[in-house]
Amino acid sequence: MSARSGARSRRRHITTAEVRGPSYWLQATAVQAPAYADFDRVKREVRPLGQLRDSFIIATDLTGVILIDQHVAHERVLFENYLRQKIAGHLEVQRLLLPIVVELPPRQMVILENIVPELMQNGFEVEPFGPKTIAVKTAPAILKAGGVEKLLRELLDGLERETQVMNIDALKRKIAATVSCHAAIKINTPLDETKMRWLVGELMKTDVPTVCPHGRPIILRYDLREIERAFKRA
Repeated sequence: MSARSGARSRRRHITTAEVRGPSYWLQATAVQAPAYADFDRVKREVRPLGQLRDSFIIATDLTGVILIDQHVAHERVLFENYLRQKIAGHLEVQRLLLPIVVELPPRQMVILENIVPELMQNGFEVEPFGPKTIAVKTAPAILKAGGVEKLLRELLDGLERETQVMNIDALKRKIAATVSCHAAIKINTPLDETKMRWLVGELMKTDVPTVCPHGRPIILRYDLREIERAFKRA
């Protein structure tokens, strides 16, 4: 059954009670390693120059050239902001004007039943709508209503492929990462200078600016010495 499109009506805040603190959730998402030597020292000096194919931001720091994947960079920014809002109990939620009705296979219906409490903590109000369908009434405000069904299917597909039982901590991170991925700027999206500067600045403020929540690299860097050697100037 195709989804009946939803739209934003109003936003509210959902309150949550978390046992873990912010530092636990942010540090648990990736092994924080510098992108290169002296990264922590020079990351405030990163300046965007332009875009490559409307997908990668070209930037410089004090002694090199940097390529930044704009999608995963924005994903990292949204992920950390999302977790902080959730932990603080101020996660913004949108109520859909029309519920999004989704048909699921039996195994995914079982998986969904097991994760409904955590989905509720993340702003998804999901109710049964027949033996094989569900109705989604609310979703996190950072999502476009038209992408909610795709997100839920991707989340359930991933959980169905898991070979081991996922603990609650891993489930919390997976939901937050999936929401952030779907809400992030896509590749092939032109960004003006103001948007590039904003994104690079916000990325450098994150706790883990080098790796996205799914483990993909965000930054590639070419040191000035490498460039000089390539031009046979070293």
